[in-house]
Amino acid sequence: MTTHERSTSIADAGRVPRRVVRGLGWAGAVLWLAGCLPLVGPGYPTAPPAPPPPPVESRPPPRPEGWLRATPSSLDFGGVDVGSAGTLEVRARNDGGDEVWVSGGGVEGEGFRIAGTSCERRAVRPGESCSVQVRFRPELRGRHAGALFLLLPDLGRRLTVPLSGEGLDRGGPMIAANVSRLDFDRSGTLEVEVRNEGRSELRIREVRAGGRGFDAASDECSGRVLAPGRSCAVAVRFRAEGPGDYSGTLTVSSDDPNRGRLTLPLTARGERRAAPEIQVEPATLDFGRVSEGSSRGLDVVVRNGGRADLRLRELRVEGRGFELAADGCSRSVLPPGRSCAATVRFTPQGPGGQTGTLTVGSDDPDQGRLAVPLRGEGESRGRPEARVTPSRLEFGRLEEGRARTLEVEIRNEGRSNLRVDDAQIRGSGFVLQRDGCSGVVVAPGRACVLSVRFSPEDPGARAGTLSLRTDDPARRRLDVALAGEGESRARPVLAVKPPRLDFGRVTAGEPKVLEAELRNDGRGELRIQGAVVRGPGFDEQADGCSRRSLAPGRSCRVAIRFTPEGQGERSGNLEVSSNDPEHPRLGLPLRAEGTARAAPELQLSSSRLDFGAVAVGQRRALELEVRNEGRAELRIPEATVEGRWFRVTRDECSRRVVAPGRSCSVSIEFAPDATGSMAGSLRLTSSDPVRPRVQIALEGTATGATGPKPCRTARLEPMKAQGGRSRAVVDLDLEPGECATYSISVEEGSLLVRAPEEVRFQGDGFRTVERGPGPPPRGGRLGRSTMQQLQVRKTSDVTFSLTRAEGGRGGKPSLVLEWVGKDQGGD
Repeated sequence: MTTHERSTSIADAGRVPRRVVRGLGWAGAVLWLAGCLPLVGPGYPTAPPAPPPPPVESRPPPRPEGWLRATPSSLDFGGVDVGSAGTLEVRARNDGGDEVWVSGGGVEGEGFRIAGTSCERRAVRPGESCSVQVRFRPELRGRHAGALFLLLPDLGRRLTVPLSGEGLDRGGPMIAANVSRLDFDRSGTLEVEVRNEGRSELRIREVRAGGRGFDAASDECSGRVLAPGRSCAVAVRFRAEGPGDYSGTLTVSSDDPNRGRLTLPLTARGERRAAPEIQVEPATLDFGRVSEGSSRGLDVVVRNGGRADLRLRELRVEGRGFELAADGCSRSVLPPGRSCAATVRFTPQGPGGQTGTLTVGSDDPDQGRLAVPLRGEGESRGRPEARVTPSRLEFGRLEEGRARTLEVEIRNEGRSNLRVDDAQIRGSGFVLQRDGCSGVVVAPGRACVLSVRFSPEDPGARAGTLSLRTDDPARRRLDVALAGEGESRARPVLAVKPPRLDFGRVTAGEPKVLEAELRNDGRGELRIQGAVVRGPGFDEQADGCSRRSLAPGRSCRVAIRFTPEGQGERSGNLEVSSNDPEHPRLGLPLRAEGTARAAPELQLSSSRLDFGAVAVGQRRALELEVRNEGRAELRIPEATVEGRWFRVTRDECSRRVVAPGRSCSVSIEFAPDATGSMAGSLRLTSSDPVRPRVQIALEGTATGATGPKPCRTARLEPMKAQGGRSRAVVDLDLEPGECATYSISVEEGSLLVRAPEEVRFQGDGFRTVERGPGPPPRGGRLGRSTMQQLQVRKTSDVTFSLTRAEGGRGGKPSLVLEWVGKDQGGD
């Protein structure tokens, strides 16, 4: 099997914007830097700046409580020799919060089958995984595709994993490379090893590197002939012509019949030269509403986000009411990644909106002068404005006798003093513990605090109200809702995980053990008196719970064993008795299915072989398929034939071991030398315990000898190219023993002719490429067939002959012709 390198590309994580959002001040700048720090360090890709992503308008639907995620999400077997096999594994993990039941699974696609599984008929708990092994055995050359699926009945859907692979004919040369692509971090040279993994000499015609900035620095391969297992090297050079992304291809042409051109993608990125980059945050200074006679200062941070020193000039502030209160940046030099700060103060010169500008000069090649807009609003002194935080106090659930205290803040957001009076509490269990507001005058921008205590006297929900009076003309009365719930003192709660134990299918004589976890999810001590297992075939292997006490949050385990007493489904119960007041006796359902030991099962394609009428001196062969439908290996010691004119011509079964799901075949020939009805039998002995000996009846009729029939000629319609490929099905009007010579016009490429096994093929230049079941022509079945291939070097007529065997079956057989153009792999 050829090993292909697989790689995944990590999407660009995005760049930090050139201008970071402004308006945060010094505290905002610190928070912003703290939010950015996790993005810097090992494991995070670095990339040049890019615009931020668009806002997300809707959220994805929530994930179901239980769900399986496949790793990997698809299986690619790469190239596998025809007749050989390769096996890969998929793991299915439950990433949800509940168990997922897997009822079964299967595969779709020719050449794929399940080699082993731990997922069938079982429950996958949260965090658990199961695995499925898939085997790929191509019978035909070319790409194959299929799918692995697991049935999830509880979710009403199934988990699907795409499958792909390629059947290879390694009888000839085969080109391969040690890498699947070349990625250049910067200008430089990388080397590719080209090797011959086939079984005959590989002739390399030409090596070509294409794409802006790429060329071949050295070439040891062009014009070379590589023996099987030998290799040569090609060096590709990249020279950046400027910043940006570059792409190209490296193409190696050869006489590989499966892969005439080997193409490797080339990628690189050119970067700008190191330069400073000025970043100012926030992008705008908004001072909001400021009362006359007072002022407000905001900080601005200047940062060098480039890769060279940033030289700052003088910072200037323009605008009525704005001034530079502190300057730590003017005429300074900032190394890459460093920053400085300045403070701008706003003192309103009257009511209404006012604007200005902070100008920062630097040697940034893109932004030599960066302007930061300034705005604020002056307002005259006015009335008080009361705001209460929070507007509702939620005390949650408390045990009887316990207490919890929460605070309420009354803030004056107006422009004159606020007076607060008469704080009162209404509601059972609520008490005003500390009153810092009644009779207090709160200045603009200041606040007072009250503390409310909740202590439930008995179980149940409680509600109340905290009320205050103020001189805010808009809110003369402030009400704060109070809510809490009392509950009884701590008690134990017994929880059993999983909610049921399913042992699945268990073979007789092979016991299976599963564990159940008993846990105390309450807040009082849990005492477990006993754990008893009931049910046929179920018994207790290990009990770590009976006569034990579990503290809150602690757990113990009970191991339960199932030993089948016969075939069929069995059910039982694990009964746990404890001091849980709600569930003093809690049952855990048990389920299992007993099955017999694995045994082989012999199946025949037919119980009778009828050779029909065969002329004396002629021969006719029929085939019998023997298949193992059981779950153990089938051994066939011997296949014997009884009958004068019957004999075994090909025996693939005698002294063979047939694996489960596999088959073998026996070919029987009828060659009479006298006329009349003939009978015989084929006897098979096997290790099938139910059918150790089987007998297949053989019948045939010998007729008088006939002379050869004349051979006729026919011309077929030319093959019409449709996208480089064409296919035609021809009904053969041939009687048993009759022959015909066909001619057809074919363009340059590859012609494939598939004829039934009962028709003999003759043609110059053709070669047999495979033997096996063919595609169905026009809805019928071609059956076993022989496929011949002819390489057409130029457009010409092709001639071949077909002869139908004597004593053939009734009906008209079909002939399938396929043409593949040179550019589609036909050369």
